[in-house]
Amino acid sequence: MKYIGLALLAASVLVQAADLTVSVNGIKDTKGTIAIGLFNKRKGFLKDAQRYKGVRHRIHGHTVRYTFASLPAGTYAVSIYHDHNNNGALDRNFLGIPKEGYGVSNNPRVFGKPTFDQCKFPLKKNKNISIQVRY
Repeated sequence: MKYIGLALLAASVLVQAADLTVSVNGIKDTKGTIAIGLFNKRKGFLKDAQRYKGVRHRIHGHTVRYTFASLPAGTYAVSIYHDHNNNGALDRNFLGIPKEGYGVSNNPRVFGKPTFDQCKFPLKKNKNISIQVRY
């Protein structure tokens, strides 16, 4: 009986897990890497140290795809940037405007930094999202 309960618990956890595939489109060249950050909290959104998961992906064309596997159901937001010079940061000019390509989930058109609420989406089952790089 104990083993049946554990099996049911494990099955319910597996049912709630979902894959998120992020497609990054409009990459202008293959220099550097694409940094993809996955966030599951409003606090610290867009800060690398606060992301839930993150990855750096090599560029082989104008589109990069990456799948975050087996994520728990919840609310997420994604940010990306084209780290053209591979220095591990989104370079900005003296006004704070990005000098490298960037983007976020839902592709909102905003002046200034987008918020978690503008970029969030529910994840209950496998999902594909597309982010357009802005240069």
